[in-house]
Amino acid sequence: MCVRGPPGSRKPRGRLFRLNGMTIIVTGSSGLLGSALTAALRAEDARVVRLVRREPRGPDEAFWNPAALDLDPAAVAP
Repeated sequence: MCVRGPPGSRKPRGRLFRLNGMTIIVTGSSGLLGSALTAALRAEDARVVRLVRREPRGPDEAFWNPAALDLDPAAVAP
């Protein structure tokens, strides 16, 4: 990340917080922004649970149905 300032004055900024071991739930993870966000969170050692509206295909996915407000709490528990 960079701090905005006058042109040519960009300086790297440190992390705002550490994600080591934190569980982050992401919707829209198959899209352009969601896939980049998921990769960045994993690079910071966060546990990422991707909410999907189809049958889950991996241990990092959990089914949800937003129209029915259906989400299994056990699927996103730490």
